[in-house]
Amino acid sequence: MTLLIYFGVVSQRLRYPFLGTLFFFILILSKHYQLDLDYLGFGKSSLAGLQVYIIVTIAGILFIHKSGIRDDIGKEYRNKQNQINSLIFYTLASSPIQEFVFRAFPLAVFMKFGWWPVWYVLFSATAFSLAHVFIRDRYTRILTFGMGLIWAYCFYLFPDLLLVSISHTVMGVMLYNSNLWTFNSKIFLD
Repeated sequence: MTLLIYFGVVSQRLRYPFLGTLFFFILILSKHYQLDLDYLGFGKSSLAGLQVYIIVTIAGILFIHKSGIRDDIGKEYRNKQNQINSLIFYTLASSPIQEFVFRAFPLAVFMKFGWWPVWYVLFSATAFSLAHVFIRDRYTRILTFGMGLIWAYCFYLFPDLLLVSISHTVMGVMLYNSNLWTFNSKIFLD
C-alpha cells in the first residue's frame, strides 16, 4: 500500500483503512496460530519497562529538538485544517495499530518459531521505515528506521503494547504538530 501511495496510484487517505484492515487480518492470524499474548504486548507492565520507554521517548524528543529534524519532516501535515482530527485519530488508533503490526505481531511470530531476535529487530525496523516511505523525505526514512530499531529492541526486552504506543504517539505528535512543539519547547527544552 505504501508503494501505491508513493507512486500516486492510490490516495494517501486509504492508508488508515488499509492499516485497520491489516490489523484485523493480523488479529485473526494471531488467534489462529495461538500466538502468545505476552509477546503480542498484552502481558503485565513492569516498572523497568516504563522507565526504559520514558527514557527512549525523552531522548527522542531531545534529539528531534536539538537536531532541527522536525523542520524537515512532515511539513504537509502541519498545514492541514483537519489537524486536530488527525491528531486524535493518530493518538487513539494509528500509533497503537502500527505498534501492533510492526512490533507486537512480528515478535510473537519470531518467538513462536524460535527465530533469532536480531532478525526480529531488523525486520521490525525495516518494515516500519518502509511503511513511512510515502512521506517522501529521507529524514523520515532515517528517523523511522532508527526509532524502529530502538522500539523493536525495547519491545523485545519489555513487550508492552501500551508503553511503546505512548512513546510512538508522543514522538509523532512532537514531530508533526508545530503548535504543541513550540509550546513544549519553550517550557521544557530551551
